[in-house]
Amino acid sequence: YPLCALAVSDERPVSTQSTWGATTVYLSERKSVVRNMAADPSSEHLMCLLTNQQIYTVDIREKSTDDDLAVTQPFGGFHSGEVTGLDTCIRKPLIVTCGIDRSVRVWNYVDKDLELMKYFQEEAYSIAFHPSGNKVVVGFADKLKLMNILMDDIRAYKEFHIIRACRECQFSKRSR
Repeated sequence: YPLCALAVSDERPVSTQSTWGATTVYLSERKSVVRNMAADPSSEHLMCLLTNQQIYTVDIREKSTDDDLAVTQPFGGFHSGEVTGLDTCIRKPLIVTCGIDRSVRVWNYVDKDLELMKYFQEEAYSIAFHPSGNKVVVGFADKLKLMNILMDDIRAYKEFHIIRACRECQFSKRSR
């Protein structure tokens, strides 16, 4: 069986050493280090658990020294801290979450997939889906934002600065 080892430096790259050669893989998680790792029974993938609870898979099969390793998040990425808000859409199989990691995530619970994720400058306290599933309202420390859910982005179109530190929000049942 091939032997694999993993190391992390101050810049947070993941370095792997195996019988195929050595390489460095850079992960997007700059505030975390590898806490645990395990290879699958066929020694084709290395699963890495980071200290922020994110899981990455490194494809290590048929590695040559000139190729980059394929690094993916097989489960779409979890929140790296407490989830502060959650809501379901009544017309689509979607769930939306927000957390102290400053992200808003839209999940498809039928496909079990992360559809969309966006990071913000501040922590989101609460979130609610519009009944159409095309909009959300998000409560931040200094404002409440109405946002459109687009194909590949979540964009604010209205902000209410008079509403601060909103811990609960919901659209009216008769919203249009």
